[in-house]
Amino acid sequence: MNTGKEISFLSHQDPRYFIDGGAEKAEKFSRELGESLKELKARSQSNTVEISLLGGNYDINAKEEEKGYQHRHYKQSIEKLRQIVQDSLGFDPKVLTGPNNNIGSETIVIVETQKRKVWIERTKQPSEFNQPYMADALDEEEKKWLKGGK
Repeated sequence: MNTGKEISFLSHQDPRYFIDGGAEKAEKFSRELGESLKELKARSQSNTVEISLLGGNYDINAKEEEKGYQHRHYKQSIEKLRQIVQDSLGFDPKVLTGPNNNIGSETIVIVETQKRKVWIERTKQPSEFNQPYMADALDEEEKKWLKGGK
């Protein structure tokens, strides 16, 4: 059924499940998300599917492991999601904004699908962490966070 309207899907995933949850959980996550993306592509008009990533924490001043947070989670999450999107849809997703640099603070996201707008509200943090980037440029972005976020 074609509604002729924009649709959006927002999902929040915990890296302790799909990164650290063991091989079986990681494989299940990758398989199910990949299958869902392929189905979305099959049901959509050609070249109309867009994937954007958002979220995650990356505090360069925190200990490596603090309150369940781990530095590697952000990077591994972006890399894993990028690979799933690449394998399923054939393109790299855009990351709407870099990671939250204040562990424990909220990120509020509002999506207005028909107008194709996303509002993001966060605690003040260095501007390097608020910039959009393509998922395949993660390593270059991380260098900016490490340099300017101190």
